[in-house]
Amino acid sequence: MIQFENIQKTLSVSSLIRCVDRFENGHVRVETGLSYPDGSAIDVFLKNDQTQFPQSMLTDFGQTTFWLVSAAIKPWASKKRLQIIEDVVRIYGARTDGGALVMDVPDEQSLATSILRLGQACIRVSDLYFTRRSGIQSPAVDEVEELLAETDLSFESGADILSKFKKPVRVDFQVHGKRTQSAIIAIGGVTSSQVQTKSVDVFKRWYDLSEWGNQKITVFDDRHDVYRDEDMKRLQDVSMLLPLSDSQTIKEAIAA
Repeated sequence: MIQFENIQKTLSVSSLIRCVDRFENGHVRVETGLSYPDGSAIDVFLKNDQTQFPQSMLTDFGQTTFWLVSAAIKPWASKKRLQIIEDVVRIYGARTDGGALVMDVPDEQSLATSILRLGQACIRVSDLYFTRRSGIQSPAVDEVEELLAETDLSFESGADILSKFKKPVRVDFQVHGKRTQSAIIAIGGVTSSQVQTKSVDVFKRWYDLSEWGNQKITVFDDRHDVYRDEDMKRLQDVSMLLPLSDSQTIKEAIAA
């Protein structure tokens, strides 16, 4: 069993470790000098039933996941986010355990380094916060990207296409099919005002690309009945209008 005093002594040499204390249940909390995007400190814990090398394990007890959820980011909401998390924790030698980030500590000499590496993993995972989309951006974009990833087609995210006015127009995806290219813009929201603003913006972009001789597709999130008929008819005049739920039709359209 590792003595708490030895843990304090081992960690006292690191300037990035601010405080070490022990809870009544035996967990050892380490407050690091690292922080989440809002400036709050990142804590990691040595579990009370695993304070013996080489079975020792550090954990954030799910605090990073909780921080993201509090910031309106659901890490499990898309396969893309889950893959980002898995890639990040693997880089730092950590892993996920339910909603927690954990790391094994093989020996006492590795304890301080392991704490800082797990803290770094917490920072990188919390950086998902910066992928949050604004209210006028479509929450369906991630799901369209997942749909595209299921195909064997190559595509670019956030592609710029030159308009008839010789200026770049940003689309969510540019997909290279067998014989043609497709530009995709996704729209969605939970209120009429959100999607109306987005619809006007998308119509303008398609109008500017009216001379682009390839396929233009608007994918709308049909889980919410918040679309005005006139907005949808305008979009249908300048693009192929497809519901997000009809993934098979979308795949067939871009594969052409």
